[in-house]
Amino acid sequence: MDKYPTIEVFQDLLVTDNDRLSLRKALLDAVAAPWHHDTEVEERLLSMGTGDEERMLAFTRAASKDIAAATVTLFPDGASSYKVSNIVPRERSSLSEGEYNAVLLDLVTEVVEKAKQSNGITFELSTGQQGPLDWTTQEAANALLTFSLGANKSSAASHQLDRERWMAFIVAAHRSEHEHFYPSYLARWLTKAEHWPEDVAERLATDYESSLELLAYYDENRE
Repeated sequence: MDKYPTIEVFQDLLVTDNDRLSLRKALLDAVAAPWHHDTEVEERLLSMGTGDEERMLAFTRAASKDIAAATVTLFPDGASSYKVSNIVPRERSSLSEGEYNAVLLDLVTEVVEKAKQSNGITFELSTGQQGPLDWTTQEAANALLTFSLGANKSSAASHQLDRERWMAFIVAAHRSEHEHFYPSYLARWLTKAEHWPEDVAERLATDYESSLELLAYYDENRE
């Protein structure tokens, strides 16, 4: 199985320099309209005991035709990096994956890239399209796709053969240590990429999570 359907996911951004203080200064120096350094948001987060003024950063973008108004918060990641921790919309209740990623990409283009021009800054931006091979091993991805292609999508894994294929995926996922294969990713992938009913996909994701917890407990406590 060489190709796996992918889904749109929220991207991650990590920005790095020789030290975080110089990185902070470079980012602040690069900020210009439609972005601004949002000290009001930083003060509010500080008052809640989140971060400190010499470490965290908040940048807010004004709305435009294709990009929603939003605030991006960055927190330290190690001694010389900042990582985007959240993007909060300013004029609506939530952002889709595409809207979130558009804000993040604009931050990279308008702020990070400009700061990078005169500094040793590097950044890592995760892909916005991901699938099972981004989250787990080839073995587990194969087992999941085999299950999904052959299963009765209206009844989860209730039929005997479907159940056997599902359990084969669970075992393969357990062997992979599944660090990045979250239940929410599984539910969304089944729904968006494989067209499972949402309620059935959620049940499978719940079963996936509880099964892995049980197997992990067994491994930790067996004699």
